[in-house]
Amino acid sequence: MLKFTLRVEYAIKALVRLGMAKEPMSVPQIAAAERIPNPFLEQILVKLRRKGLVNSIRGKKGGYVLAVPPSQITILDVIEAVEGKYGLARCLVPGGEKGCSVPATDCVLRGVWKRLQARIKEILDEITIESIMREAILRDSLRRKVKVG
Repeated sequence: MLKFTLRVEYAIKALVRLGMAKEPMSVPQIAAAERIPNPFLEQILVKLRRKGLVNSIRGKKGGYVLAVPPSQITILDVIEAVEGKYGLARCLVPGGEKGCSVPATDCVLRGVWKRLQARIKEILDEITIESIMREAILRDSLRRKVKVG
């Protein structure tokens, strides 16, 4: 089964939270809002900053902000920022084929994995932080209507 790590999930949640924020957010603010352990979130934000997805602002009113518009950050960007190059199978990650016992030319599954990976990457590259933000806003507004009505 294809699974994404908790690091990827937390990174997406942090980016969505930052995209919806009106001002910089501190690690404790993001961590509390998204229920992410502070030290783990700090590690994630360092990786996102290194990849140019967030900026850190120093000072009393500092914190983290998105470095690029949420419409330009895809789920694939996030995965590759926090986990490295995406590969459905070990042999499809650059350098990973060295760990395979079967040469790529003899592997009966390599073509299948390549086709699957291409389709998955297409989808991951279509979903943006902005689209997730829109879904979150819609969900929250529907939830408020249910409570009021």
